[in-house]
Amino acid sequence: MIRNNWNVFFCRLAPTLAILVAGCANHPAVPNDFATYPRGIVFKGDVRAVSADGVLYSVREEPNEPKADLGFWREAMKTRMSQAGYRVVSDSDFTMHGAKGALIQFAAPMGNQDELYWIAFSLSVSGKKILVAEASGEVKRFLARREDIRNAMEATGW
Repeated sequence: MIRNNWNVFFCRLAPTLAILVAGCANHPAVPNDFATYPRGIVFKGDVRAVSADGVLYSVREEPNEPKADLGFWREAMKTRMSQAGYRVVSDSDFTMHGAKGALIQFAAPMGNQDELYWIAFSLSVSGKKILVAEASGEVKRFLARREDIRNAMEATGW
């Protein structure tokens, strides 16, 4: 009889635990026609993917340190990338799986071709972490895939 009560208790508790655990993790999406590859020594993010023509896409979490709002991280990212030789193409509000965020688009010369780099990010509900989705590639190849990349970034969330 006691065993049956425990079985009933755990059967009722399991769906609640699953929802709580799912709510703590991020949910990365990958653009169409991108192949994912496993985490390695250098890359420790949640997802890393590449298209057949070399466009890269990744999703990871970072600590929100120093603890700051989206406005701070927008300016910090634009400053950092400008110092690295990128120019801001676009800076806009963005929604990642329903969460308020930002999408900043950059461009930079890379040898004899130009590179695009997009970064989308949002803060966790607790404000302790930042979810980051980013993509980069040669301009013509990237632009051919931009809708799929944007859709994957929008579908990625907490």
